[in-house]
Formats: sequence, structure tokens, C-alpha cells
Amino acid sequence: MANVLGDNYYSSMDREYQKAPEIGVTLFEGVEGRFPQSLAAKIKMGAGAVELQLNAEDFSKGLGAESYGEEARQDIKDIADYNDVRIHSVHMSHVPNLSGLGKQGFDERTRDEIVTEIAKEIDFAGDVTHGGSVVVHTGEFPRPLAGKYAGFEAYPGEEREATIYLANKETGQVMELSMDAEVRILKKKDGKPAYLEEGKESPSSDDFEAKRPTDFVNEIKQFGKDEFMKMHGIKPSETVNMTKDQLKSLDERELAALGFFFDAQNTKVEDAMTHYEYNKSHYLMYKQQLEHAKSRGNDDDVKMNQHMVDSFRLGMEHGARELEQIKMQLKQILPVKEVALQRTADTLAQAGVMAFETTKEKKLENPLTLTPENISPYEYGSHPDEMIEMVTRARKQMVERLTKPIIEDPGGRMELKNGEKVPVMLENPFYKKGVSVEKAKELAEEHIKATLDTQHLGMWERHFMKKQGETEDQRQERFDKWYMEQVDKLSEKGIIGNVHVVDGMGRGHSHLPIGQGRYPVQEAIEKLRAKGKLTGHFPYMSSEGHGEGPERQLTQAWAATGKGIYSAMAGGRQVSWTEVEGSYLGQQRPPGYIVGEYAKGISQDFTLWSGVTLE
Repeated sequence: MANVLGDNYYSSMDREYQKAPEIGVTLFEGVEGRFPQSLAAKIKMGAGAVELQLNAEDFSKGLGAESYGEEARQDIKDIADYNDVRIHSVHMSHVPNLSGLGKQGFDERTRDEIVTEIAKEIDFAGDVTHGGSVVVHTGEFPRPLAGKYAGFEAYPGEEREATIYLANKETGQVMELSMDAEVRILKKKDGKPAYLEEGKESPSSDDFEAKRPTDFVNEIKQFGKDEFMKMHGIKPSETVNMTKDQLKSLDERELAALGFFFDAQNTKVEDAMTHYEYNKSHYLMYKQQLEHAKSRGNDDDVKMNQHMVDSFRLGMEHGARELEQIKMQLKQILPVKEVALQRTADTLAQAGVMAFETTKEKKLENPLTLTPENISPYEYGSHPDEMIEMVTRARKQMVERLTKPIIEDPGGRMELKNGEKVPVMLENPFYKKGVSVEKAKELAEEHIKATLDTQHLGMWERHFMKKQGETEDQRQERFDKWYMEQVDKLSEKGIIGNVHVVDGMGRGHSHLPIGQGRYPVQEAIEKLRAKGKLTGHFPYMSSEGHGEGPERQLTQAWAATGKGIYSAMAGGRQVSWTEVEGSYLGQQRPPGYIVGEYAKGISQDFTLWSGVTLE
């Protein structure tokens, strides 16, 4: 029987086995029914590997991980096993981020709900698979493109108008700062308020100046980061809860936003200090007059002066508290990434330990691996550099979760001890006695990787800035080069555990089958497969290219990777993919094609007179 469409062999005499696992297909719960029924239908269409995408729980429709009981889960696993089909991934798309970001900022209750949803997904994956990828979505916090990634902008003029986000490490509250916002702050001279240097007791309107964050960016460009921090009182581990290296790693606009906020708050500090000094001087004055009144025995003066002493003491105490609160708040305000990423890393670390435990308890053939997916260019987690950073931080946090019985609260909560605010220390329920740091690192690398969605990476093309005099084809060529550089980078870092194979036209979010869009998806897949052959570690791959129908979602993936389609009727002639799609897939009549693993089994029922088995 001839392999009339695959490119690996024509007859059984000259075949070369495909070493890499085939590209599977994503099966969408709800849209295609419940999994026991929809999985069987996909297998009949020829799917040899499957990713199951779960919906949010809706018990009225039988959707969500916990809508499947023990028997239903076993049915799903049996259907796949009996047909030699691999369920290599479970995908949850209804959780928008891993950091716990909501309308009011970062919230630990929200993050705990996210961890619970991921736990349901891991539990489901442990029951229906033999191990594989557990996909979750990222979207950790909004951030601009312009100024962050060279050659990209979300919209024309973003660099001047973009919003920079700061957050309170302790409360999770998020603050927005537009780059074209204006605030009046005290003029400075040698780093101090100019009015004090001029001998004034209090500032007047002439002692203030209007500034925008863009002015602070220009200062950084002119003086450098170190001098800028000195100018604005940003002292590592003293006035801000960051090390010097962390501060210097910030991009210019993040550091400028921090300096802008510091100056705005320092204006409040100066104002509060003025009121404090006023109350203090009057408190001391009336206290002295009270002593004189007491020595003279004048009861009326004693009563009056005592009242003034009490009033100004209260004012002084209120001012001191206000000053302390401003200083403490100032110390907890950080660029949003520093607040979000610790929470994101811990969510993935907890899930990574749960994946490890489930793999071990259920004795799975392959490890369950958390693979956060790149989603929208407008949110952190979608750029390859962010994917690498997120996975690296999560692995480090998983090591801590496995090896330390007591850990610092990842949610940033603080408590007072000896008059100082210190991090809350928590008992760690994921601690594994006897697990060494080296072993924990191995486990973290095994159970936390990333999902690369080839179309989501392509969505960056919309924001890829055109150069003067450049044609659209030239811009596309430059973007394709950037695209492949990112694939190379992710591959070399060894963090890709799963791939969603999707194509697109470059202007928005689409789900075209591979080869039908403008991205170099085919080249990317070939590169990842070649890397897998060298290392022995192939990422799981699923086609999400359902935009032209479920038939082409499968056949275009097969065409791209040379999967064999066997024909009993071709008589040696070349069969087109159009003929396969139009004559069998989606039709009711018996097929003239034998797909994938089924071809092996049929040789047990039929043999040629020569005794050669059917291929």
C-alpha cells in the first residue's frame, strides 16, 4: 500500500521511520461536545495525538474539569489508549493570569482561586493522560511596548503617552502613571528643596515647577542611572525595597516613573515636615510657658497653656505618623513587574510541585509539566524574553518551595516587629524533607517549561515599526528574521515544553492552519524538531489552526510534517490533500484511506500472497 502523500517513503522497501512525535490537534470542550464523544470523533478523522482544552466550569452544560467523574475520566483515557492515540496536553484557557491581578490590584484571595483552578487541571491531566503538558495562560500585568522593546510600539506616539505602572508590594495596589502626566514638584538645588537653600521657612508658588515623566527620562539619558538615583533620593534597600542591581536593571521609563513618584511623594514629605516643625516649635513654646505658669501658681494660665501643649503635641504626633506612613509607603512602591513576578513565580512553583506529586502518585510514564503560554503582546508574559524570565523565576521559587520549611510570604505581606516592618514568614506546605537543592533544580526544570503559540508570537508583527522608505515586503522580511531569532532563543534556553502550531495573516488574532498565513511557522517547527533530534527532548505540538474548519486543522498539520496517508485506491498515483479533505474528512461514506497507526493493525487481518505485511 503506497504512502501517496507522506514524504518519508513510497513503499515498505525504502521507508524511513519518523522519529519525532506527530503534530496533534487541540480538542475544544463545549464547541465540539464533551470529551468522550468528541475525542472518538477526532480519532476517526485520523488524529494521532490530542490536546484537551477545558472550559470554565458550567455544570448545567457538563463543562469544566470537575464535570468529569472517575468513570468519564477513565473512558477518555481508554478511548485514547485503545486507539494508540496520545493525549499529550491539557489546556485551561479561562484563567487570565497567574499573578492574581484583578480590578483592585494584586489580590492573594484571587491568586489562591487561580491556584485552585490549576490544581483541578493537574488532577484531570493525571487521570486522563500518561503525562504531558498542562497549559495555563499568562497576562500578568499591562505594560507598554515602545521603549521596552526596540522596533515595536502599540500605537503611533505610544512612547510619549504610554502608561507606566507602579504597585505597592504589601497591599498589591496598582498605580497608573501616564508619561505625559504633569505634576508640580518642589524645585531642587543640589538634591535639596531650593527654598530651604534660599533661607525661606516655607515654599511659595514660585518654588514649584511642572514636570512630566518624560523629563525624568531625559535626566537619566543626560546623567546616567546612578546619578539620577542620587538626585531623587532613591537609595537601594533604604528608601526603596530593591537592590542596586535590581534598580539598574530597570529600563529608563520604569526608573523615571519611580523617580517621578519619589519627587511627588517627597513634596508631601516636605509639606508634612513643615507642619510637623510648626507643631513642634509651638509645643515647645507652650510647654515652657506652662512651666512658668506653674511656678507662678497662676491656675488660669496653667489651664490655658496645658490645653495648648496638648493640642500641639497631638498635632506633632499626627505629623510624625503621617511622615512615617509616607516613608513606609515610599519604600513599598515598586515597578509593577517587581510586585507581580514574585506572585506569578510562586503560583507556577506551587503548581509545579503539585505536578511533580501527581506524576509520582499516579505513576505516570512521563512527567506532568506546567507550560504557561504566551498570549497578548499588550501584557507581560507574551514576549520571549518575558517567557524566559518567568520560567526562570518560577523554577527558582519551586526550589525554595521544595527545600525550605519556612518561606517569606510571596504575597508581600508585612508585620511589625520591634517597631520595624518585616516580611511575614509562612510555614511551607510544599516542603519535602530530604530533597536536596540540586534535586529540586532538576525537578523544577522538568515540571516548569513554557508553551509557545506560533500565532501569538506572530501577533507582534502588527506592532513592528516600518522604517522610512521600506516596502511592506521588506518589513515582513525583517519581522520573519526577528520571529526566527526568538524561536532560536527559546529553543536554546531549553524552556519550550509545548507548541501550539497556528498560522496567521499578521494583523490580529487568528487560527489559520499551518502554511495558510504569513508567518514562518513551518521553518520554526522544523527547527524545533531538529533541536529535539539533537537533545532527545521533543516539545509536544498541537494544531490549533481550526479557522478553516476541523478537517484542514488536521490535514494541513499532516502536510507540513509529512505524516503518511495510505490509499487502497490510488494505484500509485499522487493524491492531493484537497481530494483527501473533500472525499473523506467530514463525510459519512467509508474512507479510501488508512491513517497513521491504523495501518499497522490492519496487517494482522489481511496479508498478501507473498506474506509481506500491509503498510
